[in-house]
Amino acid sequence: DLPHAREACCRGERYREVRSASTSYLYDGERMTFSTAAERCGSLCMFENVNNENWWKKGYHWTPKDCSILVKINSEGYIAIVHDTDVAYINTIPYHVQEESTLNWFRVFWDVDGVYPGSSDSNNCAANNCKAMNDGSCLCKTSVTESPVFSDTSAISVTEVLSQLFIGASGPPPGSVGTDIGNGVIVYKLDSIVDERSVFEASDDKGRVFFLKNVRSTVNIEGWEGKIPEIYEAEDATTYNVTVKSSSSATGGKYIDYDLESYLEWNVAVNTPGTYKLSFRYALDSHPRPLSIFVNSVEVTKEAANPTIPVVYYGGSPSADKFPLQRCEGDCDNDNHCADGLFCKQNNVLEENPGCEIGSGNSRDYCVDPLDYTHGVLFYPTGGWSSDWLNTDPIEIYLAAGQNTIRAQVPVGYKDGPNIDHMKLGGITAELLQPASFRNPPHFMSLIPDYSPYGVGEMNLRDALYETDAVLDHYFYQDNVAPFLCTRMIQRFGMSNPSPRYVEACSTAFKSGTYSSGSASFGSGEYGSLEAMVAAIVLDNEATSSSVSMDPGHGSVKEPILKVLALMRSMEYQTKIPDTLQGPPMHNDYQVKLWYIHEKIGQGPYEFPTVFSFFLPEYIPDNGPALAAKYISPETMILTMPNTVSLLNGMFSLIKYGLGDCNNGFSRYPGYSGCNDDGKYERSFGRLSYEPMGENLSQKIADLALLLTAGRLSGQNQATIEQTCGTESNEASILRCAQQLIITTAEFHTTNRVERNGEDRSAETSVSDASNEPYKAIVYFYLGGGLDSYNMLVPYTCSPIDVYEKYRTVRGKNDLSEGIGLPKTRLLEITTNVGDPSNHLGQPCSSFGIHENLPTIKTLYDHRQVNFIANAGLLAKSVDVSNYNDETPVQLFAHN
Repeated sequence: DLPHAREACCRGERYREVRSASTSYLYDGERMTFSTAAERCGSLCMFENVNNENWWKKGYHWTPKDCSILVKINSEGYIAIVHDTDVAYINTIPYHVQEESTLNWFRVFWDVDGVYPGSSDSNNCAANNCKAMNDGSCLCKTSVTESPVFSDTSAISVTEVLSQLFIGASGPPPGSVGTDIGNGVIVYKLDSIVDERSVFEASDDKGRVFFLKNVRSTVNIEGWEGKIPEIYEAEDATTYNVTVKSSSSATGGKYIDYDLESYLEWNVAVNTPGTYKLSFRYALDSHPRPLSIFVNSVEVTKEAANPTIPVVYYGGSPSADKFPLQRCEGDCDNDNHCADGLFCKQNNVLEENPGCEIGSGNSRDYCVDPLDYTHGVLFYPTGGWSSDWLNTDPIEIYLAAGQNTIRAQVPVGYKDGPNIDHMKLGGITAELLQPASFRNPPHFMSLIPDYSPYGVGEMNLRDALYETDAVLDHYFYQDNVAPFLCTRMIQRFGMSNPSPRYVEACSTAFKSGTYSSGSASFGSGEYGSLEAMVAAIVLDNEATSSSVSMDPGHGSVKEPILKVLALMRSMEYQTKIPDTLQGPPMHNDYQVKLWYIHEKIGQGPYEFPTVFSFFLPEYIPDNGPALAAKYISPETMILTMPNTVSLLNGMFSLIKYGLGDCNNGFSRYPGYSGCNDDGKYERSFGRLSYEPMGENLSQKIADLALLLTAGRLSGQNQATIEQTCGTESNEASILRCAQQLIITTAEFHTTNRVERNGEDRSAETSVSDASNEPYKAIVYFYLGGGLDSYNMLVPYTCSPIDVYEKYRTVRGKNDLSEGIGLPKTRLLEITTNVGDPSNHLGQPCSSFGIHENLPTIKTLYDHRQVNFIANAGLLAKSVDVSNYNDETPVQLFAHN
């Protein structure tokens, strides 16, 4: 019911029209529904070509043939789509939907969790009449059913509507009547009935209005009763009076050309007696031709569509008023002389005129209805004899258990038949051992790639943009977005462990778009307002109340770079020495030059070690009281001993010598002179210029503490600093001493209140005797950046499946491009067993290839000093395929 393709007008019984179908589109690129195409053309067919079409106008056209969608199901319940359709040439089904090669696996939500073909040893492929594939997956049939979700509108809530209806509508159905059923839900009904035609209107808590169809689209998994579809090549059959010919477009490379009284006969074995479906792949470039079908020597026939009537002969050249000729009227010279649905049967004395009484006119040419053939199978024109192949519509036959014979024979009186590539035989649809189904997933991008350099295909920018918009909307409006963003933002505002109430208040502001505090109101009133969210964070009691700071879980450890910037800002960093100071002019090429500071303190502007920033927001320290309390402290992830020492050294250097390189300072190449703690700052780019306020030392230290610790410096720490620095010789030295001691306090490095517990922190250290027990260590290297592992280790020599060629195809190799896969000339080959190359240790390949730029890895491998463990993930314990999702403490297939 969607405008997926264009029309191609032709009548399937007329071989000249099949050779070249016509179009009647209104504009270039027009697409329409199947019903529109059929109405516009009057008749659709399987055509060989479309006439008068330039390459940029060609695309996909409707035909009367159905195509089936199969699915491959792997052991984890993921599926891959497979197209089962007629193709005129072999290898023309796109790789991504081809039965053997498709890799477009995606997750579906099974109606019964964990129940699908292949989910267990007992519920395997064979038990469900599905085909077992070489990769261990099950190939099954599908059918789609649509059913109403709601039939009773009493007490339906917005939550139920939004959680159970997934197919959108552009608005109320034309001619429907809307009824407000309460709870914020309106239902639009046709004929006063709630069914699959009904549309529900509802709004969510984010201000969005939805029109949703009352439909559940379900994909049902099915099998084949008695026999998985199997191909029987024509050249492998028992034959009589036929010619075997070669063609690269035939599935086996050969096909059969019929002649007078010729036949093909196959021996077929089935385990279960019953009904089976039979079809043929064939080519025919003439009017329709029948074949008689015999199953175990019994002919299979069908009823004619019309009663038999006498022929009417108007002579060799009928008058114009006789055209178009009707059924069994003649003499016709071509198909255009006949009415729609008929073709001109170019006859000889042997062949019958189907639906017409046999008489003296049997050797003349009459218009006949192809549906009047009573033979087993009727073959319609395909547009060619050896390169344009089609499949017949399947017929049902009965087979006995054990051996059966199937013969396809030129009917008596006929001189020849179509060219046959193969016969296909399979069971009828079967129910599964355990019924399996899933909700039909949304789909934007076509799986059909461009098949020419001009971009003739179904993948296009428009659909990519639609899907991108849809997935961004899905992310943005997902229920977890608001609490996720609020938690992260609150952490950056200095509270690592916000309470659930705090997060909820922030989330409400983000979703509603408004936040009020007293008489002030913030936000745009729309979902996702950052103004409202930030106001909710900074104005909440948890951020402003002093009593909350007494909670040991309140606050956070400061980020290293913020400690440096806080020191420089609060102490008024300047790059110019006042004229009143003695000494040479200040070096002033840079205001702030923090040289490789991320390597010194673990953090620096624009120097993220990974895409996940400097630390993980959910990190819990692995020792200390925070571990026991399960307190999150992201910043402590980079609070290593080297980083801490470098941070203090750098800040001490900044205070004593200015911004330079003295004693591991934060900068480099500051100028000239030595490192002198004399207040002249000769070897620096700048200095801290703040002069504290106060009439005595105590007041000045309090002023410094206000700026550096937000007034949280304890009285005991202040007294210690005052006692220690009071012995310095001058005011400048006292200031530098006080600044250095304050930045060593816990109050400077955190945002929460610090309370002493009085415990003795000294501990005796002892060294235990070394053990003589031998051991081996596994050394993990965590490398920053990305690694394309499939270009580091590549399948090289593999059989019976050529995995290397599959690798190249998946990586983009085609007639137009080599893709991104590596040719074997760029690989260093290694065998799966260095000691015994004949023993592959159960590996799918006897050899692999290492990237050409890793010769050292190859050397180590050849000397048995390194090995590859593929697809392991981050394993903390022994797991297997049945429990790794639950037993692995990290997200196994995530970056972190």
